[in-house]
Amino acid sequence: MSSALNAGAGRPNESSSTSLRAAREAAASRSSRADSAAAAASASRLRASPW
Repeated sequence: MSSALNAGAGRPNESSSTSLRAAREAAASRSSRADSAAAAASASRLRASPW
């Protein structure tokens, strides 16, 4: 019985670490997307500027 409890106790840790990793990856992709969008905006601004 205790081994089954231990096995069940390990699962939430696993899923929480997995969700943390997924959240971290989502935040990283979001920030990189924002970076590329900002770079594109600044590049178009430079192109549109008269000088």
